[in-house]
Amino acid sequence: MQEGFIRGGAGLIADKMASVLSQKVQHSKRVTAIAIINDQTQASVNITFGDGVPPTNYAHVISTIPMSCLRMVDTTQCGFDWNTQTAIRTLHYDCSVKVAIKFSTRWWESSTLANGPHFGGISSTDRPTRVVVYPSYGMHQNEDATMIASYTWAQDALRYGALAQGKGSDAETLLINRVIQDLGDMHGMDSGTLSKMVIDYKVHDWYADEYSIGT
Repeated sequence: MQEGFIRGGAGLIADKMASVLSQKVQHSKRVTAIAIINDQTQASVNITFGDGVPPTNYAHVISTIPMSCLRMVDTTQCGFDWNTQTAIRTLHYDCSVKVAIKFSTRWWESSTLANGPHFGGISSTDRPTRVVVYPSYGMHQNEDATMIASYTWAQDALRYGALAQGKGSDAETLLINRVIQDLGDMHGMDSGTLSKMVIDYKVHDWYADEYSIGT
């Protein structure tokens, strides 16, 4: 770790935890039903996966499924009271869109910028791009890097999400050009110069993600 951040990403924590488990973590197992089983000795939980095999019984289950995704799981055998069911149905998750752009240089660390260099942290604007997040890793390194060039929520995200139609699409090209134009205006740089530095990009609409459904 360096300066409070995990070199290599926070995913290393989960990887280290998984490495000491006696059984391997199972991936790509979509839960379709959760049922409480009460017998004469103790309660247990049956988990049904969408793979056509019989339910798997567990003595104890901790569910971290977002409420939006839990709504897609059959919980009729869990015995939830009305208030719990209402909470699952009505808990509000806002929409969000992230636009990551990989640049050939860490131009945001240049001392020639209109508002000075940025080493980590964020900037915000009233333009469509809204929030820019500067990477807090690899600072002062003369190499390529990826930044979250736009982080939006709520109505701002819905508007950008309408343009997230796949890399190479006219709509997504418009989105990226808009973000680069905003970056140029925010930092006093020519947008054409920034465009030439772009190596790759990724747009992710969390409200259109089947594993978050809006979270």
